[in-house]
Amino acid sequence: MCLSTAVGLRHGIVHLGELGGCNFSHRPVERHMDLLRAFGFIVYEDIECRAELKHRVQEVRFDCASRFGPSVGVTCNAIMAATQYEGAIHLTNIALEPVVDIIIEMVSRGTRRHIVRDGRCLTIHAGRNERLDVEVVLPPDYTVLLTYAAAVMPFHTAFVAEGVGAIPDCVSDLMGRCGITYQVDGRATRLSTVDARHARELTFRPWPGLPTDAAPLIAAGLVSLPGMTTITDLVYDSRSSHVPGLKRQGFDLRHDGGQQIQIRGCEPHRLPVQVQAPDIRAGAALLIASLAREAKTELTNYAQIQRGYEDCIRDLQQIGFPLRRVTAPLVPAGATA
Repeated sequence: MCLSTAVGLRHGIVHLGELGGCNFSHRPVERHMDLLRAFGFIVYEDIECRAELKHRVQEVRFDCASRFGPSVGVTCNAIMAATQYEGAIHLTNIALEPVVDIIIEMVSRGTRRHIVRDGRCLTIHAGRNERLDVEVVLPPDYTVLLTYAAAVMPFHTAFVAEGVGAIPDCVSDLMGRCGITYQVDGRATRLSTVDARHARELTFRPWPGLPTDAAPLIAAGLVSLPGMTTITDLVYDSRSSHVPGLKRQGFDLRHDGGQQIQIRGCEPHRLPVQVQAPDIRAGAALLIASLAREAKTELTNYAQIQRGYEDCIRDLQQIGFPLRRVTAPLVPAGATA
């Protein structure tokens, strides 16, 4: 989706297929459609969504916020559009995540366009694009790191993650509140959950606050630890798709119907269960919570998790967990782990 506008500008049409993605809340996909319209596209939102370029506008002014605040995807989509559009682009309410800085650097160096950022406002000045080859280094996916940290929380142990390096303050703050310590040695980071504990209260906010994608993962790490934590997610109206699957596994969570979930750590029942991954992070939460159970857990729709991880099963096996995938990867439904 983040390349949709650039692709459409290059070819005059872009086919988006059947829009999917995570279904834990009202996703801001419509803002990508609004961005296409701002560049002069007509969007046809039928079963296979497509957009056709009807007229080229002289300049674009666009607000990158969704109903939940600045959107990372929409911000990157708008900036990438500059690779195929030579008019001025004025953006407000841009996201501030590190990947946005990388995209700005890539577009600036690759097109030689003049880009000015002032807080959450960004202007890409009009100019003729050059076509230069550019290499950039993408930041590590800290949500993946937090996934594996949460997985080992109930076992009070340690592991080494390669290729991580410096950890952002918000990730460090989250781990510190949950008793997870770390030491960075070059591009390797040693994480320890020997002192893992409940944090009593955790509030997830837009960057640079505690990252919302980590909320279901940390919840899964806490469900089997003694204590209680209340998680509040101020980014989405109800990020709770992991709660039914965790309760089915025998854990004690209470959702208020809105933005708050209360976790009461307990020892789960020992009955075999089957749960389904509803989206990337909720699916990963169900997977890592199952590692603390002394019973068989069958996880279906594993393809959802694969959308966000290179090979989650392999990584957890390398840490030492006894997981087994019994069907081929990337099967839309029915895959189990």
